[in-house]
Amino acid sequence: MTIIVFTGPTLPPAEAAKLLDAVYLPPAAIGDVYRAAQRRPHAIGIIDGFFESIPSVWHKEVLWAMAQGIRVFGAASMGALRAAELAAFGMVGVGAVFEAYRDGVIEDDDEVAVVHGPAELGYPQLSEAMVNIRATLRKASTAGVVTPATEAALIDIGKSLFYKQRNYKRLLAAAGQSTLPGDELTRLQAWLPQNQVNQKRLDAIALLRAVAVVRDDAGAPSPASYVFEHTMLWASVERQFSAPPDEKPDAPAAGDRDELIEELRLDRRSYTQARHAALIRVVAQREADQQGMRPTVPQLQEATRRFCRRLGIQNESKLQEWLREQELTRDQFLQVMADAARLQWLEHSLMSAVDHAMADALRASGDYARLAARARDKREVLGARGIDEPTLSDAGLTEPQLLAWFSQERMPEMGDGDAADHAARLGFADQREFMRALLRDYCYQAWKDS
Repeated sequence: MTIIVFTGPTLPPAEAAKLLDAVYLPPAAIGDVYRAAQRRPHAIGIIDGFFESIPSVWHKEVLWAMAQGIRVFGAASMGALRAAELAAFGMVGVGAVFEAYRDGVIEDDDEVAVVHGPAELGYPQLSEAMVNIRATLRKASTAGVVTPATEAALIDIGKSLFYKQRNYKRLLAAAGQSTLPGDELTRLQAWLPQNQVNQKRLDAIALLRAVAVVRDDAGAPSPASYVFEHTMLWASVERQFSAPPDEKPDAPAAGDRDELIEELRLDRRSYTQARHAALIRVVAQREADQQGMRPTVPQLQEATRRFCRRLGIQNESKLQEWLREQELTRDQFLQVMADAARLQWLEHSLMSAVDHAMADALRASGDYARLAARARDKREVLGARGIDEPTLSDAGLTEPQLLAWFSQERMPEMGDGDAADHAARLGFADQREFMRALLRDYCYQAWKDS
C-alpha cells in the first residue's frame, strides 16, 4: 500500500525512511496534496509545508483527498495546523503541537515556522521553532533550572522575536537585557546544549508510527462526513495541478521581458503608471516578508474575486481567455493574486499613514490645486442650498439610480458593481461613507449651474 509523506526540515526524508517505508516528498505547497491524492495512496501524511513565498496547502484539497477515501494525517508543522483546522472533518492530528493548536493553547502560524537551508544540504535549520522553545523551557522549569515565572517571561521574549531570527542565543541575549534573575539564566545557558526538546521532530516520528498502524489495517476508512462542493475556484485548482509537477511551463525568457519593457518605455504614460505599480508591489512583497505576512487561502480568494470583478471576468472560460492573452500560467496567476493579497494587506495596515501623506502626494503630482478648488466650490454650492449632507430625497433619486449615474457618468472605468465593492476599491471606510460622498457629488453637479 502506497503511503505519501510531505516532510523536510522537521524530519529529513533519509531519516524518516528508516522508520516507515513511504514515498517522501518535499514540504507541501498549494496543489501538492491534490496531486498526491490523484495517485490514490492508502494514506497521506503532512509534516512540513510552505508558509511564505509560495501559497500554503489549501484546506479544500485535503477535504477532496479525504472525500476520495484517503486517510490524511498531520503533525509537527503545517500538518499540525491543517489537522487542527480540519479535525472535525476527519483529518487525523498527531502529537503535542497538533493538540496545542486544537485546544487553542497556541494559534499563530509562526509557532512552527522556521528558516532552513535547501534540500540538497538536508534542510539545515537556521532558526528555532517557537513550539520547540516552549517545550524546552517547560522541561527546564520542571527540572528546576528556572522558575515558572522565568519560564513564562522567557516564552514572552521568544514570542516577541521575529520567527526568522528565533534561536536560543538571541533568546538569552534578549533575556540578559531584562530584569530576569541572572543566576537562572546562567544555569539555563549551561543546561540548554544537552537538553533542548525538538517537539516538532518527536511529533513527526509519532505521525509515521500512526500511519504505520493504519497501513497494517486492511479496513476501509469511514466515509466522509461532508459533501464536497465543486466551485469555480476549485475547478481552476484541478486544471492547474492535474499535471505532474515537473511539467510546469517555463517563465518568460529574459529577452522577451526586455523587449516588453522597451515597448513600455516608449509609451510614456503607461511606463510611469506601470513603474509606480511595480514599485508598490515590490514594497508590499518586502514588507510582508519582514512582517511574516503570508497570504491565506481566503485572502487569495478575495483578491481573485476583486480582480475578476474589476476586469469583468465573469466565468472560467473568460479567465482562461485572459490568461492566454497575458501569457500567464495558472501557477503564475496564483502568484499575481498573492501579490494582490499582500497589497490589500499593506493598504489596510497603512491606511491612516497613506491618508495623511495624500496631500503631499497630490502636490507632487500637480493635482492638489485642482482638487482643492473643486472641494471648496462643492462646499459653497451645497452650503448655498443649506444642505451639507444631501439625502436621496434631496437628489430625487433612488439608490440604484444613483449607482447607475456613478457607473455610467461619473466613473465608468469602475464598471458595474455594488456600493460595497465600489467603496472598498475607492478606499472609503465603508458603504455608508461612499454613498455620502456620491450624494454630495451628484447634488453638487446638479446644482452648481442652477
